[in-house]
Amino acid sequence: MKPNHDTFAELLNQGLEIQNAIASTQASRSERIESGDLFLLKMPIPASVTWCAAFSHSKDSDLWYCVPGDSFSLLANCDVASDETEHTMPLNFRCRCGLWIHSEDIDVSNRISQLTEDIVVALRDKVAALADDPIALLSGDEIGSDPDYENWIDELRIAVDSLRESLHDEPTISVRLVDRKSELALTQLELALAAADNDPEIELPTLIRTLQVFKSIDGLLKACLYDDGLVLEWHPSDEESSKPTIASHGTELAWTPQDGSFCTGLIVWVNGAVVVTVNHELVQIAKD
Repeated sequence: MKPNHDTFAELLNQGLEIQNAIASTQASRSERIESGDLFLLKMPIPASVTWCAAFSHSKDSDLWYCVPGDSFSLLANCDVASDETEHTMPLNFRCRCGLWIHSEDIDVSNRISQLTEDIVVALRDKVAALADDPIALLSGDEIGSDPDYENWIDELRIAVDSLRESLHDEPTISVRLVDRKSELALTQLELALAAADNDPEIELPTLIRTLQVFKSIDGLLKACLYDDGLVLEWHPSDEESSKPTIASHGTELAWTPQDGSFCTGLIVWVNGAVVVTVNHELVQIAKD
């Protein structure tokens, strides 16, 4: 059937109306990013998400903790749902996939709307809860362990990681949160900074650098170097890949699962270095 010209004209007019409404909204807003702002970012790996600037860092007002929102229907304990706004559909914000973004990386002309204050508060509360006790929040979550949900979060994490590498100079902050009950070293939880000001029990060591230990057909072994020690991360190439054997001071270290990868506990520095056995071969990693 031949397309109806009137239908195309109607859709075009609707699109122009929305575009003009967004432009009008932007013109009435501050030129600086504000809490709750919804905006679009060009993603190195495309992902259908809308970003929310949830809150700025207490020591740097140009550094914003931003959370991606999407229209995937499943909602886990670590997510926050929002109603539709003037220019967006209802969105589910994935607090575990947030990251710190400098205001220089946010084009205010790409702001499309703003969340209500109650949703912004819910986002901050959820991030703080994840920082305080991620094990308690994530355990027993049936939706969070749903295969479809896990697959989407894995895809989103890959896209967010690729975005992180393309952003403005990344601030020197910790990406490790030590759970006080199990003392497991978890990575990729930049969430800790959100609650740090009000919770002195949360340990926030400084991340010095990340380096590759080795790469094989089974996966990639990385070391995250902190002031007080290092954490080893294993990123398998697929689900069937075997994990390397890691030992420190003659004791084999256990691998803890985390979002498709695995990590060890903190291995403390001894005279500014760590010596571990990787698949029965000695590897020395220096702090400096």
